[in-house]
Amino acid sequence: MTGKMFIRFVTSQKNEMTGLRLGIFTLAYDLLQAGGLPVYEEDEIKANLSWFKENLKIPKKFNRSTRHNREPKAISWYKDSAKECIVRMHR
Repeated sequence: MTGKMFIRFVTSQKNEMTGLRLGIFTLAYDLLQAGGLPVYEEDEIKANLSWFKENLKIPKKFNRSTRHNREPKAISWYKDSAKECIVRMHR
C-alpha cells in the first residue's frame, strides 16, 4: 500500500447532531468539567491537552461549504507519520 494512512481516535459516545462518535478531546474536556477524577488523572489530562495546544495546529476552517449559516463540524484525523501526536493520544 503506497497511500497515506490516517488515524482518528474516538470514544463510544456519539454527537447528537452528526451521529458520529465523539473524539477524545471532547471527552477529555467533558471529564475535566464534570469533576470527580483523581488528581493524578486530571493532571495527566491537563498536561496532554496543554501539549496539544502548543504543538497541534488548529485549522482556520472546518467546513468546505461557503454557507455561513452551518454549524461548524470538525473531525480530526492524524497522518500515520504524526508519531508524537499518536503516542500522546494513547495517553
